[in-house]
Amino acid sequence: MSSPQVSGTDRTATLIDDPRHRRAILWAVGIALMAVVASVSGLNVAQPQLSTTFGASQGEVLWIINTYTLTLAALLLPLGAAGDR
Repeated sequence: MSSPQVSGTDRTATLIDDPRHRRAILWAVGIALMAVVASVSGLNVAQPQLSTTFGASQGEVLWIINTYTLTLAALLLPLGAAGDR
C-alpha cells in the first residue's frame, strides 16, 4: 500500500492516512513531552539547593532551568530519531 505524495519545492512529503499510525505518533510525542515535564519538575523541586550550591540568585537558577528545558525539548525527538537509525 503506497501513501499519497505531496510535492513541495524540492522535497516530497509522505502523508500518513492510517489513523492507528497517527495515534501511535501522537502517543510517542506525548510520552516524550511527559519525560520533559517530569525532568523539569525535578529541577523545580531542587531550586533552593541549586541556589545554595552554586551561589546563584533565583533569577539565575530560573535561567538554568529554562535553558535546560529548551535544550532537552529541542533535542529529544531528533536524538531519538538518530538513535532509531
